[in-house]
Amino acid sequence: MRRALVLVVVAACGGGSNSPPDAAVDAVADSFTSTESPTATAFLTMDKVSVDFGTVAVGQSADVSFVLTNTGGLTSGAPTITTTDPAFTIISPACGELAAAETCNIVVELAPASVGPTSGFLEVSASPGGTVDAELTGTGSGVAMLAITPSPEDFGVACIGSASAAHTFTVTNNGTDISGAITSAIIGSDADSFGLVSSTCVTLAPLASCQVTVTFESLTVGAKAASLQVGATPGGTASATLLGTGVAPGELSITSATPFQSTPVFELSAAQTITVSHGGACGPTTGPLSIALGGNDPAQFEIVTDTCSGVALQPDAECTISVAFAPTVEGLATANLTVDGIPGGVASTGLSGTGLPNAILSITPEHDFGEIPPNTTSAPVPITVTNIGALTTGPLSQALAGPNSTQWELISSTCDGVSLAAGASCDVVLEFAPTIINANDQADLVVSGAPGGTVSAVLVGNGFDEVPLSSGGTSFLNFADTVVGQVSAPLTVTATNLNGFTTGTLHTDVIGTDPTQFTVVTNTCDGSVLAPQAQCTITFAFAPTTDSPATKSATLDLTAPNGGFDVALAGKAVAP
Repeated sequence: MRRALVLVVVAACGGGSNSPPDAAVDAVADSFTSTESPTATAFLTMDKVSVDFGTVAVGQSADVSFVLTNTGGLTSGAPTITTTDPAFTIISPACGELAAAETCNIVVELAPASVGPTSGFLEVSASPGGTVDAELTGTGSGVAMLAITPSPEDFGVACIGSASAAHTFTVTNNGTDISGAITSAIIGSDADSFGLVSSTCVTLAPLASCQVTVTFESLTVGAKAASLQVGATPGGTASATLLGTGVAPGELSITSATPFQSTPVFELSAAQTITVSHGGACGPTTGPLSIALGGNDPAQFEIVTDTCSGVALQPDAECTISVAFAPTVEGLATANLTVDGIPGGVASTGLSGTGLPNAILSITPEHDFGEIPPNTTSAPVPITVTNIGALTTGPLSQALAGPNSTQWELISSTCDGVSLAAGASCDVVLEFAPTIINANDQADLVVSGAPGGTVSAVLVGNGFDEVPLSSGGTSFLNFADTVVGQVSAPLTVTATNLNGFTTGTLHTDVIGTDPTQFTVVTNTCDGSVLAPQAQCTITFAFAPTTDSPATKSATLDLTAPNGGFDVALAGKAVAP
C-alpha cells in the first residue's frame, strides 16, 4: 500500500470574485476534516522515497542505508520489512517496536544475478505505524576475468645464449563482460631469461581466448624462474610461472634424486626415475654414456632400468635411469649416481635412504639326500630355518615345489604357522622317497613369512638300482649281405627290466659310422617306462644305399635314467 497526500489549491481568477486567495484556501482546507491527529498514533516515515544503486557487476554487490522514523506520538508495532525483487535483500538486523521519534537503520543490498536493469520496492509496515515504501533501481553489469594456462610451464634445459622453442600460453576471459585492452609482460628475478615472441591478445569477449608465445634463453648456468603476467581493465591480472635451466654447451645435466622412503633391510623400495639431459643444443653429440654408483654405500642402491648406458645423446635429447633403495644394513646410507660422457662432461646426483630393522629368514641353500633305491626312504633330514633379522617374523608357511617334489615327504615341522623371534630357529624334517629310478631328482623347500621374506633350499636325490636293463645277451646284430637298394630280413633286440623297480623313461638312438644304412622297423622302447620284468623291442633292417664301402656299421644306444645298453649293428652291401 502506498500513501499519497493531495493538496488542492483553488485560486480566485479574474475579478469574478471578491474573496481573497486566503479565503479560498481556507475554504478548501475546511472541506477536509481530520478525524485523528498524527500525534495520536504511530506514523512510520523513511528518509528516502527512491534509490538508484547505479551499475553493479554480476557477482558483486552494493548497499544503501535507509532511516526509518516513527513520526507519530505513540509506539509502533514491530515493522515487517521486505523487498519485492530478489536482487535486493535486507542485510541489516530487524527493527523492533519504535517509540515516538525513535529511528532504525535498514540496509538494502543489490547483488545482481544477471546483466541488465532491475527494480523493486522496499516495503515497511507496522501496526500501528502504517506502511511506507521506497523505489529501488539498479543495473547489473558483466565482469571480465582473465585466466592463463598452462602454469607452471617448464622450458627444460637450453644452452646459454640459445633460445628454446617457443611455448604457447592461452589467455581466456572467464567472465561475462568484454575485457579491456590486454597487456603482456614477463616479470620476476629471471625475467631477462625469458622473452615474449608474439601475442594475439587485444580485447576478449566472454569465454574467448587468445595466445601469447614465450621462449627461454638463459644468459647464465642454473635454474631460472619468472612469471608471464597478463592484465586488462576490466579483466584483472593473471600469471603463469615460467621455469627453465641454463646449461653450458655440450654439458650433461641430471635431475636431483629425492631421499628414498625408509625401507626394511633386504627389501626393495619403490624405484625413482632420474632423467639425464644433454643441454648441448649448441654443442656436439655426447660420447657414449657410462653410469656408475659410487660414494659411501653404493651397494645399498640398485639400478632397476637404464636407457643411458652406451647411448650417445643428441643435442636436447635425454635418457632415464631408474634407481631403487635396497638396504642390507640398518641406518642411513648415501651414494652418488654419476653419468659420464666424453664429450659431454660429468653429471651426478646424490642418493640417500634409511634402512629399517626387519625379520630376515635364512636357510642352508642345498641338501643332498644321496642315492636311495626306489620305493624306499632315506633317513630323515632336518632343514633349519633361522631368523637372522632384528624383528619377529610373521607366521611361517612351507611348501615343496618343483617337477620332482613328490619324491620327498614331509615328516614334521616346527616352522609351519610359527612366528620366529629374532635369532630363533625352527626345523622342517624331510625324507627322500623315490618311486622311480632317476639320477637327477630335484625339488625345492620354500619357506615364507611376512615380514621375513621367502627362502628356499634345493633338495637333491638319486633314485637308483644297481642292476641295468638287460638286452638278453644280445650285443651284436649281423645282417645278411644285402644288394644295394634292397632291404634285409629284420633282426630284433629285446630289452628287459630285471629290476624290482619301474624304470624312468627310455630313449633310443642309432649312432656311429653308418646310422642311415639301418632302418628301424618297429620300436616299442623309445619313450616307454618299463615296470619290473616288463619288456620292449626294437626291430632293425639293413637297407644299404651304396656299396662304397661295402661294410656298414652303427650302434643302437638305449638309455634310461639309471642304466641302458648298446648293441652293435653290421652288414655288407653288395653291388647290384
